[in-house]
Parts: sequence; C-alpha cells; structure tokens
Amino acid sequence: MMVHKAMSRLKPEYRQVLWLCFFEGFSNEEIAQIMGKTKRQVENLVYRSKRSLKILLDKEGFRYEELS
Repeated sequence: MMVHKAMSRLKPEYRQVLWLCFFEGFSNEEIAQIMGKTKRQVENLVYRSKRSLKILLDKEGFRYEELS
C-alpha cells in the first residue's frame, strides 16, 4: 500500500515508466515505443523515477525487507 501511495505522488511520467517496467514487465525498448521516447530517455526516466520513489518512501518511514 505504501508503494502505491508513494507512486501516486510521483510525476505522471515517472509513475507511468515505473508501472510499465515493474508491474507490466515491459522492456525498455517496448516502453520507449509506448511513451514515444528513445531507449536512453527511458533508462534515464527509470533511474530518476526509482530515486524519487525511494526518497518518498524514506520520508514516509518505509522499512525495506532484507534479502538473504
């Protein structure tokens, strides 16, 4: 729930690229076609979107699960 709440506070373009990448499973090439961008622009968007999402989650006190 916290992830979806934080995602709703992202810029629409950030929210879209994260949704397509992580929830729909599209490749960067496919996302580039859908969004009308280059693959490099999508790579940059994914990076910036993930960073923004992490900042929002940290502010809300989200606890990350440790992977073993």
